[in-house]
Amino acid sequence: MERVLAVRPMLLAAALAAALSGCGSQQAESGRIVKQALAGFFPGGGGAETAPSPAQQATVAAAPAGLTRAQVDASGVAMIRARLASETARSVLTGASENDGYVSYVSRFGQMLTLRGSLVTASRGLGYDLLSLSPGADDPLVRPRPVGAWPARVTRTYRFPGRGPGGRALSVQCTYVPGQTRRIEIVEVVHTGIQVEERCAGGGVAFSNYHLADARSGFVWRSLQWLGPEQGFIDLEVLEPFTGD
Repeated sequence: MERVLAVRPMLLAAALAAALSGCGSQQAESGRIVKQALAGFFPGGGGAETAPSPAQQATVAAAPAGLTRAQVDASGVAMIRARLASETARSVLTGASENDGYVSYVSRFGQMLTLRGSLVTASRGLGYDLLSLSPGADDPLVRPRPVGAWPARVTRTYRFPGRGPGGRALSVQCTYVPGQTRRIEIVEVVHTGIQVEERCAGGGVAFSNYHLADARSGFVWRSLQWLGPEQGFIDLEVLEPFTGD
């Protein structure tokens, strides 16, 4: 049964960033775009195993000016912030409905992301829709647990627009490579987490997602997630998680 969540967009009107662009990453530029995104996501590109500098240890990425923690708290709803990897502006999306653990977040411009836990399972209005993503039964982005207890691999099935009502399906297998412990600030709250590279391949594609998972619970507070071969990656921050209350 779908549950509608109270949304108070006026509390955030002055702080909302520009709408997520409808232009996706071009295949020829995907490497450059991901590298550029990772430069801001994890200083040093996210893959290096060198020790972070004192500044990096203190904060991986400080939140930009505008939205405040007081505004997030006052909204009283689940909230995320996102941008396409090919863009610079980020949009705030607030929880609008929940259906059996799948929470749909919308921006004031009508863009929508659906999440299960911290995993993006659908997108609308971003240029190239992800119709759905079916997570594996043990997916750690859906059911958080300490990174050391993450499964060896998970299978995910992506579904994109195509011929017929079911569109076209693409299944990949993903494995995990834990990295350094880092600290990241998300709208005035500092999280200590473990950097994880998620390597996925199947159906003729290969890509890596990147996550910052809470050092204790394994909850993913920030991630760079692949939305498809046309759309590319989205940089996602969880400002206020959905708790089911």
